[in-house]
Amino acid sequence: MMTIQFKMKNLVIIMVIIIVVIGVFTTIKMNPGTRVEQTAEAATQIDSSGLPKDDSSLKQTASMGAVNVDIELRDLDLSSEETIFSVAFNTHSVDLDFDFTEIISMTDDLGQTYNASEWTGNRGWHHVSGDIIFPKISEEVREVVVTITGIEGLTESFNWQMP
Repeated sequence: MMTIQFKMKNLVIIMVIIIVVIGVFTTIKMNPGTRVEQTAEAATQIDSSGLPKDDSSLKQTASMGAVNVDIELRDLDLSSEETIFSVAFNTHSVDLDFDFTEIISMTDDLGQTYNASEWTGNRGWHHVSGDIIFPKISEEVREVVVTITGIEGLTESFNWQMP
């Protein structure tokens, strides 16, 4: 008799654990992501030396469906021959096998569109990171917008103010 009661208790405990796991999974699946708080203002301020007023202001974060995107302006030396952004994509459900030079572009406030010249990172499943490299921007530019298109059918833009 004790053995049957013990087995029934264990069965009930296992069933409760299964129900809780299913509930947690369902909650996560039903809420794949909403825009997360940006770690920077929508328009980042750079001082006259070309350096950020606050190092954290160069990084921005957003969600594109189930994909979290972190993008950081890495190199804003206007005498440099390129403009570099570090980008990280993190997900647990979307295949990140994209040609990132095709889905990431940059525009400026003068109406110029820049195509990425190089992606230095990996491609693949859950965690992808690397640098996206664009040609040099004009010294007259006061704002750049980096746009990512096609992840989960969404488009996301990130803005930086230039000195």
